[in-house]
Amino acid sequence: MEKTIVGAVGAPDEDKAVIAEQIESFHYVERVVPILKPYKVVGREFHPDKTVINVKGVEIGGPKIVVMAGPCCVESEEQTMQTARLVKEAGATILRGGAFKPSTSPYSFQGLGEDGLRILQRAGEAAGCRSSRR
Repeated sequence: MEKTIVGAVGAPDEDKAVIAEQIESFHYVERVVPILKPYKVVGREFHPDKTVINVKGVEIGGPKIVVMAGPCCVESEEQTMQTARLVKEAGATILRGGAFKPSTSPYSFQGLGEDGLRILQRAGEAAGCRSSRR
């Protein structure tokens, strides 16, 4: 049996009641259930199964604890290589780091971009970590 769930976000409570009544009037809608929790997209109400993300063989959200560590921002190859070694020695399995750094000023450091992604990949491979690039 297939179910389609529609969640309306952002309408005032009185509008939600009117909208729910209109949607429920369609012959193919069995019922409208009001959602009271603010985290509709990630809540168990809409998504009852656990979410497990696979990053190069490491399951995040599975039965094992996964440690992901690294610099807030990739600034140089030397810094990232050293960090990758330390991350691996400390027991982490995933190297993470920012290659694109959002900033309040366009004149401050914005990250290394694609070069930073390549540095992260090389550092992760050299240290034997998976790399989570963002």
